[in-house]
Amino acid sequence: MLDGKLNPALHEAVISEAFNKGQDGEIIAQVILFLAYDKMCKMCSEGVEEVVPLRQVIAELLLEELTETEVEEVLKNCIPEDLQQSQISCCPFVNLTGKLKLDDFLHLAERHTGAVLSVGQSGLDLLIPILRGSPATVVVQAKTCVAKPDANYPRD
Repeated sequence: MLDGKLNPALHEAVISEAFNKGQDGEIIAQVILFLAYDKMCKMCSEGVEEVVPLRQVIAELLLEELTETEVEEVLKNCIPEDLQQSQISCCPFVNLTGKLKLDDFLHLAERHTGAVLSVGQSGLDLLIPILRGSPATVVVQAKTCVAKPDANYPRD
């Protein structure tokens, strides 16, 4: 399936700019996020660019082997208390070519769009606006690794 369907589809998506430029890690991160969005949009009966709960999207990104208690612990630790009930959009990504500014964030949030940040944006690769009254974002730093460091990864 990988050689016959997924690789050609991914190649076509990159060439047609359905996925915006970035290193391999950023492209894979976009694919993984799209899959999580897609599943959540279907579960919530929402269409593309509609909003879904932030908690559910992050929970979908976690390992299937985690128990419900472990998932809740991760969600509690990675989402600030005031953002626990926030929503994010099932969104496409666009390229930002300069340093991120507040206006950029507001435009992304209004358009329900995520961003692939420019090379050299220290520590960040992707950004997804959290839809709420004041500016908040999900930030993603993608790292390409060849193999899991040990049996406890990514639990520790």
